[in-house]
Amino acid sequence: YDRGDVESQFGLSARSRLSQREIHGILRALRNLNRKKQLQSEVVATVGEILREDDDNVFERDSMTDDTRVKTAVAWLEETHLLSREENRTEIFPSALRIQSIVEAQQKLEHTSLYKARSKELLNVTAALLDAPADGGITTDELMSSSGLSAEGVRSALHDLESLGIARNDMALTAFVHKGIQRDSKRRFEQAAGLEDALIAHMQEAAPDQGEGQSLPLHLRQASQRLRDSGVPEPLPERLSRVLKGIAQDGRGEGGGKGSLRLKTQDAETVWVTLQRRWRDLQETAELRRSAARVLLDHLIGQLPAQSRGADLLAETTMSGLFEALKSDMLLYSRVRNPSKLLDHALLWLHDMEIVRLHRGLAVFRPAMTIRLAPERRGFTNADFEPLALHYEGQVLQIHIMVEFAERGLQAVGEALRMAMDYFTLEEGEFLERWLPGRRREIERETTPESYAAIVSSLNNPVQQRIVSDNRQQTNVLVLAGPGSGKTRVLVHRIAYLIRARRQPASGILALAYNRHAAVEIRHRLQDLVGRDAYGVTVLTCHALAMRLVGASFTGMADQPDDQVFRDLMKQATALLRGDDLLPEEADAQRGRLLRGFRWILVDEYQDIGPEEYALISALAGRTLEDDGAKLSLFAVGDDDQNIYAFAGASVAFIRKFEGDYKARTDYLTDNYRSTRHIIAAANGMIEPARERMKVQHPIHVDRRRRKEPPGGNWQERDPVGQGRVQILDAGNDTDSQACQAVAELQRLAAIDADWSWARSAVIARQWKWLEPVRACCDLVGIPAQMANEEIPSFWRLRETQAFVTWLRERPSRTVDGVALQAWSQNQRPGPWQELLNQAIEEYILEDGGAEAPVDRLLEWLAEWGRD
Repeated sequence: YDRGDVESQFGLSARSRLSQREIHGILRALRNLNRKKQLQSEVVATVGEILREDDDNVFERDSMTDDTRVKTAVAWLEETHLLSREENRTEIFPSALRIQSIVEAQQKLEHTSLYKARSKELLNVTAALLDAPADGGITTDELMSSSGLSAEGVRSALHDLESLGIARNDMALTAFVHKGIQRDSKRRFEQAAGLEDALIAHMQEAAPDQGEGQSLPLHLRQASQRLRDSGVPEPLPERLSRVLKGIAQDGRGEGGGKGSLRLKTQDAETVWVTLQRRWRDLQETAELRRSAARVLLDHLIGQLPAQSRGADLLAETTMSGLFEALKSDMLLYSRVRNPSKLLDHALLWLHDMEIVRLHRGLAVFRPAMTIRLAPERRGFTNADFEPLALHYEGQVLQIHIMVEFAERGLQAVGEALRMAMDYFTLEEGEFLERWLPGRRREIERETTPESYAAIVSSLNNPVQQRIVSDNRQQTNVLVLAGPGSGKTRVLVHRIAYLIRARRQPASGILALAYNRHAAVEIRHRLQDLVGRDAYGVTVLTCHALAMRLVGASFTGMADQPDDQVFRDLMKQATALLRGDDLLPEEADAQRGRLLRGFRWILVDEYQDIGPEEYALISALAGRTLEDDGAKLSLFAVGDDDQNIYAFAGASVAFIRKFEGDYKARTDYLTDNYRSTRHIIAAANGMIEPARERMKVQHPIHVDRRRRKEPPGGNWQERDPVGQGRVQILDAGNDTDSQACQAVAELQRLAAIDADWSWARSAVIARQWKWLEPVRACCDLVGIPAQMANEEIPSFWRLRETQAFVTWLRERPSRTVDGVALQAWSQNQRPGPWQELLNQAIEEYILEDGGAEAPVDRLLEWLAEWGRD
């Protein structure tokens, strides 16, 4: 038994659960599919299709459990009679047979070179077709049952029967096609084909000697930037991911069953790519699939009325019609070894790249569900969810009971055994009263008492505790916090509470900080609080988030980007999130893919945002969306009295309109944990005359623990001159005399403080040039001094130290891990730039958990750090 395993068990249990909001989200997604595609209440869709229609992004994504959880949601909706799940009705009509009896089929098969086992499978399929009612048809599921073949096996059998002249493969298939509009299917095809061709060329250029079976990392954002620089339109990272998945499917099931690539995702921006064919063969296989896709697309468009124009036009065809289309291109067909496989891959590629949308017949290629929606339009209510909620509450209780059993067993096994006997014999209330008395609230929480105490109870401030432990399902909160009141601490503890007590997936949480150092601080504090559970949380600056969404990278550029470049990037990211120039349903789908399952946004120092950051956060949160269910929960902390970045475009106006923008609840943090009462009184007096303040009725005061301390703190008795008060020195009007007076005052204070440290002292000025005399005074009297702009050197100064860069570039694998970085760092001479490197190493380890990462990514990381 390990106490640490308890949190893991709570997490595993939570991963498999469905919330009422999620189940309702699946119902809404199915209704969206039905409405958009005019399906008359019968929806045929895969799990992925349904999740793509989750416009509100309420379903928590988890690739390991998505399939099971969506089907469980459908089962609960069926239980409440809001829908019914039917058999997949992909029909093959008996009239497609070209023989009259099973004997005739046997005669045809006798003259082939097929193995006996294969001949028997084909005869079983033929017999099932012959037995089907002439006017009724037969489903692929029925053929699978009668023949013992898989869905793929049935398709292969029908293709063989067609080539032998026994049957015609006439499975009905429909697809939605776009024609005669700005983004019609042909234009989408050309864009997808061009993007794929460019990406393959980029990967080959980056690793021309990569052999079969070798794995190398592909940094999606860097690849996106390279493609954009070469003129490829809209090479977004999420589109590159879809292109890679399409290439990975090429050739799968043929010639050994391997796809052209094997992919393994390392993080949101890095994919490990294993080459499973030579580059030339990979290119030829992809080109063949695209050629087949072009033929199939032309065939589908040809099924539409000649004058039709618009989006989502329904094209109807059959599998035999598609095969005939492939055969009609003699040059293409002569290169095909397995027409059935090629048709499958080409059709699914058209579907996955959103060139067309397969509808009827999708179940032929994927395990799609056929769902009939009930005419009743009500939602999935509290009463519907109650039985499931009780079941989940029981799971939480069981974990707490098992913990108690283990803890008691460590002390006395006999007592643990008695507890086990009572568990199976007593009623729940009596059992809890005997073995866990007075702990009802504790055992309702999905975390250990120690974890809850560290996250909530340790705050020792009722307002902070209430803010952190807010259990509302969807809420927007503005925390107006004075200086030294624990703004960032509350934000970090709120994230920890969401992860540990609310069991929200870490991947659904996005924290935005004003600069990179603040982002690192948030990661550090969060890891100290919840350990490895923090790794999935995304902590970025607004600039870094925009770069990730757009796919921008400045690695290897000769010049650093200026502020205008970053403002333009944020505008582009905002436009992508809004889906400008897209059809409404496509805009919804794009926003969902970009958000990657985010549900909670937390913003630090909200008063420091400018118009571009405001627009980006607004688009992330879905502020202007009509449906409240599609919006993300926004939690912002800031202080309208502390805006110091107006020169960079930041405006306090945005925090003032937060409450109206997001229908937010406002909380106030007014306890100051840092300053003495004299300092706080001076600050309150200074800010009081300011107009349009938001905390007029909430002045800052010293925290409760220090209220009995002297107003001047330790300096009240120590300093007979200032007595701990804020002082204004009469230092003259020129910078030289002011500098000397400031240094002299610090010397006076140092002389009366036995624990004085010059590293804890600072002189601040409006301009750097005013501090040069201060530096001169310090040098004159022997005080160690350092200018703040010299403490963290730029990346270009870092590059001048070639040892680190050379070490990185000489690594044969082109990758590096946290252990190797630390080992190298410890052998270097200490210095300012080395401290920078150490901070970057710590950040790297926190975010990636010590896994390997590309060298180029680390260099880019340091470049961004140097810019900030």
